[in-house]
Amino acid sequence: MDKWPNLHVPTGLTLEDVPQLYHESDIVTGPVWENVTDPFSGKLLIQRSAILPSLCSQTFQGVCSCENGVIKCVCIEGLPSLDFSPGTFSLPDREDLTTLMISGCNNLILGQIFTTNVRSQIINTVVIFDINKLTLKMDALSFDNLTTVVMGNIQNIEMRKNAFGENLENLAILDSTLKMPFPEAFLLSKTFNKLYLEKVKLTRTNTRGIMKTLFHFPRKLSKLDVKDCSLGFLNYTLFRGESFFVNITNNKMIVESEDAIEITANNLEFTHNDVKGKELGAINFKVLDTLNFVANKMTDKDDNEGVNVLHVTFGEKMVKDVKIKNSTLGRLRGHFLDLDIEHIEISDCSMKLDNENIFNINTDTMLFKDNVVEAVVTEAISVTVADHADFVGNKFEHPQRESFYNILPVSNLTIIAFINNTFKDFEPGFLKMRPDLYDKVEDPRIIFENLTLEKSCDCTLSHSILCTDTPDNPGMHGDGDHHGMFEDILDQKIQCYFETEMTNLSVYKTSECSDKDIIVIKPVGRTVESASSWMWTGIVLGVVCLVVIAVLIVLRVKMIEQKMSRRAVDRFIVPASRSKESPVDALEQASYWEPGSLPDLLAAVPSSMANSRSSSYHAYDNTLAIPEVTSLGKKSLSASFYIGEDNQGERDRSNTAPASQTAPVSYRDTSLVVPSTPAKYESMIIHGSGRSSDLITEL
Repeated sequence: MDKWPNLHVPTGLTLEDVPQLYHESDIVTGPVWENVTDPFSGKLLIQRSAILPSLCSQTFQGVCSCENGVIKCVCIEGLPSLDFSPGTFSLPDREDLTTLMISGCNNLILGQIFTTNVRSQIINTVVIFDINKLTLKMDALSFDNLTTVVMGNIQNIEMRKNAFGENLENLAILDSTLKMPFPEAFLLSKTFNKLYLEKVKLTRTNTRGIMKTLFHFPRKLSKLDVKDCSLGFLNYTLFRGESFFVNITNNKMIVESEDAIEITANNLEFTHNDVKGKELGAINFKVLDTLNFVANKMTDKDDNEGVNVLHVTFGEKMVKDVKIKNSTLGRLRGHFLDLDIEHIEISDCSMKLDNENIFNINTDTMLFKDNVVEAVVTEAISVTVADHADFVGNKFEHPQRESFYNILPVSNLTIIAFINNTFKDFEPGFLKMRPDLYDKVEDPRIIFENLTLEKSCDCTLSHSILCTDTPDNPGMHGDGDHHGMFEDILDQKIQCYFETEMTNLSVYKTSECSDKDIIVIKPVGRTVESASSWMWTGIVLGVVCLVVIAVLIVLRVKMIEQKMSRRAVDRFIVPASRSKESPVDALEQASYWEPGSLPDLLAAVPSSMANSRSSSYHAYDNTLAIPEVTSLGKKSLSASFYIGEDNQGERDRSNTAPASQTAPVSYRDTSLVVPSTPAKYESMIIHGSGRSSDLITEL
């Protein structure tokens, strides 16, 4: 089916201009209209009767004319307004008149004029243009038969509910403004087939927030065109439905709804649009055959450019062609493109591939050309190629290791080519590929040409970009021996910085590298023939560092233990108000007591034991011993006194002594405390040993 041409309705449109609006194949001619009353009221029509005057009668002479198959009504001077309301006129009963044209009015009112059955007519086209204000009442453009409506150069179109209704087959609106369309103004039926909007401006749409959908297509359209339109704030769904062809080009819109556009299209062209979106995935397209996404500017609520406002899915069957060109894609989310396709092209775009599974593509051919990619994570690109995949003229920044590892060939005939690409700030092994791509040196399935690496030249540079490993670390997938045969080839293809100039890597190696500086990969396995002293030096330094760290840890533990012990003693043994200096100095400096000056320790003996006091006291050796003096954190003194004989004979005699002589007696005598420093000791415990028991005295 032919595409619609650009519909620019000129002032004074004649019958000869109608073919310019539609190809004959685009106009669907309906059956004969029967008993249709088209109320057409003008200033000259005053009386109303059961028999209404025809638009071709003398009543409308000078306003309407009927010739060449067209009923043409023009608001002449002195007749600025027309009110086409029901019951004001009838259409002529002539089968040759198939088109109604109304133009040149300052104010035109249309009511339900095409669905009252009075006359049988075959009008299938209504053209309204050059109108200052057009008011469409309920069912104004509802028809009994399939009809095409063309509206152009209308400054203000106001419409009520169901203004566009039954049997409207094709609708074209050009150079016009839709002001405050009523919810459900476009109540389209299953007969609706095509919608064409060009230079249409939507103003004050859904100000109350009650509109759900403006254009809802109950059946699959043959074509939807939206060109050069200012669609305003989309806090509602503008389009919902299906169409074989969708062309949305050079429009401006601000997306505020979660589902601003929901279209399923066999063939979609979304080009040169300016979209500002506050909702992720607010524009939803499902593509079944072809997608052409070109030169769109899309920004989010933070004015960051990207396509997060766009969500594209694809049908279950294989898609024919996808082209994404000249667009700022921004940071792409996971599963941005999941599809089976014959051919895909992504060119002249900027993007950031810092999410996994962004591209999950099964394709026959792929062209990735002249793009700027800010970042590539390891699992971002997953492409299975049947024929060939070409990466040409791209600039990749921050590619991680194995960024292209998941580009998989289908057969031995698959070719993967990297030509004229630039890489910056890359990780080792970023260009590592599947080993089976390297198995034929004479007829390789992977091609490298003119790779620019924005890095200083190095004797192992070609090896490092292919391999993620070191001799002791085999890498994520294991490199094996396949890369070795390609390193010499890569040396001829790589350009790198030598001082300030770009130099071919092979030239650099010839002049700057010796055999021991190059990693040699032999058929039996890779060995490293570089200077081994550096390796041993590194090992020794590592061991020394570990020892130093261990010593520091031990010292630190000791310090912590000492601090903890000190804090425990300070907190639980000595009150904060007590002195902490010289706890036993005074006692140590005191002289021994003379036997005659020893205090009477038996002064507190009960009266029952008084009689035996003398004999008990003199039965023992009058010696006083202080065997241990212990100074603790709380400045306490513990002294043990043993009164009597300490030898075995005395112990034996104690076994036969009377009970009155063996009972332990406790004494309290403050004279034992050195008077010079009484505040330094809390207590003194004096242990006395008798024949069978201990004498304990606490001072």
